[in-house]
Amino acid sequence: MFVKLVELLTKFQMFMKKEKALFFKNYMLTARETFYGMLREKVWGVSEINEERVEINEEDFQRYYEEFIQELKENIIEYRDIQFIDDYLVVCFADFIKWDGFSASTNKDLINSNFEVKFLKNLKHNIETYWNLLKNLYYGTANDSLSLKLRQIFEDALKTPEQISIEKALENEDDPQYYKGIKDRPAFDERFDFDKMMIECSAVTTDTLSKINFMHDRIFDFKQWQLRFDVEDSFKFKLTKYESDYVYTTEYYPQFEELCKLELQRLDKKLELEKKALTHKALENNPIIIENGETKSIYSWKSTGTDLLELVSALHKNDSIQRKDGKTLTRKELTEYFQHLFGVVIKDVEGSLTKATNRKLNMTPFLDSLKTAFENYAEEKIEKQARR
Repeated sequence: MFVKLVELLTKFQMFMKKEKALFFKNYMLTARETFYGMLREKVWGVSEINEERVEINEEDFQRYYEEFIQELKENIIEYRDIQFIDDYLVVCFADFIKWDGFSASTNKDLINSNFEVKFLKNLKHNIETYWNLLKNLYYGTANDSLSLKLRQIFEDALKTPEQISIEKALENEDDPQYYKGIKDRPAFDERFDFDKMMIECSAVTTDTLSKINFMHDRIFDFKQWQLRFDVEDSFKFKLTKYESDYVYTTEYYPQFEELCKLELQRLDKKLELEKKALTHKALENNPIIIENGETKSIYSWKSTGTDLLELVSALHKNDSIQRKDGKTLTRKELTEYFQHLFGVVIKDVEGSLTKATNRKLNMTPFLDSLKTAFENYAEEKIEKQARR
């Protein structure tokens, strides 16, 4: 019986722990599908909605994430190979982490649906928050395939009892060279815990530009904290390139600035994409916009510049278009508007008009062609009505 138990335990130990990681991923997938399902279908019974509110809540997001992080640390202690641990993350999260996120119009769709808006807004916020935490753990930097957050967790998990004992001894020494001039050890400031800061940032705002401002403010706060409470240590030997010259910064908040810089790069890219989306939306709703001093239009003039001048001059002379503010509309102003509208540049407006008015055979060929086109349209319409 004992031999069988040992064999069973040995067999169990052959399998890597990934239940918590997969459970957390599936919880996130379920939350995402619930969000889209309620947003699109809008046909849910009261009991079903109440059940989802119980099963998908902010406390469970945090609990399942923390359980996954604990499993991650246990695997680090067991296998002691950071590349192997990174591959464990790939196996567990690759199919979810590459999701593109919610679209720029998701909030508008949610507001327009007017269905469980508060519940779905909070659900979207939690999905984005913990998806971003996973990405910070999953993705490396431009110069390193491994993330700064993973390196931090890996190093902390593998600290030996001797290392922990030495650190405590140094903390308790009355006046070691490391802490010369420091009378009291500064308190840990949760504002500079990167994961908690990310959750706080998402809770404060969902606007990308506001998030960027929030993080820049937090980095400046961190710099001020260093100047007020930390001390530079010129004798300290750095174990990794990410360690700071400051004593308590390395101990309390390892890689905080590097993680912030990486997150700001992601937010800057997201802001750039959002601006492009807004520009595209603006073009759909407004034929003319000015961007970086350049006029853009969704329409193009397919005839000649002279034909456009012929049309504009006739409209102006006939007073077909007037200003709403009651001011006099000049031909030059109207001409410039039509050039903006169609993205046309007529270099010599007056010269082109002079040539047009000096035409001997036909002074208004373009207006005549418009008259003919409308007559053809009218005849076609009469024929269609006759056939009906």
